[in-house]
Amino acid sequence: GTLHGGAISTLVDVGTTVAIMSFDKKNRANVSADLSISFISGGPPNQEIFLLAQVDRIGRQMAFSNATIYDRRLEKLATGKHLKSFL
Repeated sequence: GTLHGGAISTLVDVGTTVAIMSFDKKNRANVSADLSISFISGGPPNQEIFLLAQVDRIGRQMAFSNATIYDRRLEKLATGKHLKSFL
């Protein structure tokens, strides 16, 4: 009856990857080096959620980003950190 942890992990992965790709002027291929998720609260079923992803830093070989998922009352459901390695 709550948002599945695998779905949350996928949303953080995709959301932060899109954020990184939108800021990487060289448009480099990348892979996940580390992905960590903190599950704070269960998401209610059949309700909208919001994901806020931001890029902390893009370097020569790696990019650092994070994301937060909120419910419709803007209470945190999960947070995640994502480290991407450029190929």
